[in-house]
Amino acid sequence: MIGDAAADGYVGRTRIDGLGCGAGLSGAYLGGNVGYASHIVHWEDRDNWWNDGAALPRQSTAWPLQGQGAAGGLQAGYNVQCGHFLLGAETDFQWAGLKSSKTYELANDTTLSAEAKWFGTIRSRVGVLASDQVLLYLAAGAAYADMKWAWSKTTGIPGSFSADRMKWGYTVGGGIDIARWYPVTLRAEVLYIEYPENTVSFTNGSSTYRHDHDEAMWVYRVGVNYSFGQR
Repeated sequence: MIGDAAADGYVGRTRIDGLGCGAGLSGAYLGGNVGYASHIVHWEDRDNWWNDGAALPRQSTAWPLQGQGAAGGLQAGYNVQCGHFLLGAETDFQWAGLKSSKTYELANDTTLSAEAKWFGTIRSRVGVLASDQVLLYLAAGAAYADMKWAWSKTTGIPGSFSADRMKWGYTVGGGIDIARWYPVTLRAEVLYIEYPENTVSFTNGSSTYRHDHDEAMWVYRVGVNYSFGQR
């Protein structure tokens, strides 16, 4: 049901609850969002490049980095609502520019940096109406991001290298949609994104070295959507 349910004492309020499939929030929607994101990177220098390849315990060369800042973007999706339950699919694209950098003085002044320039997700949503205007939902699916890494050192055998590639991972999260002003809906959402470990190889001097990176993100955002479904 969508409309002003005066008979139920909800004068001037839009209701999105319905008895059959295809009611309420069913249909396509488009919107935008803005929020905060953190990008956590764990590096591992598998061949002790920072110490010119000298043998050391592997755990001594595992270093974390964290970048954080604003993120914003667009989302689009499609819902099918059956009674008080909802199934949906959504994709989003985010501009971020999350940068982090750190110099390790005790590791021959090795400087590591990482950047997530943009990222996005493709998710399924499962929700339930908590009231006639409020939807609570969980979401899960695939995630992708454009990652850039750089590393350099000025002592020992100096060198400076960088790599840039798109990574795929997974995401889980949840949120709340408020349909007080339907077909405009408001949203608050949190997502956790994890990207599996990858290895970057490079040559310094006459030797080849390998760096491993595994990464994760936390995304907190609010948004607004416009529904093209029922009126």
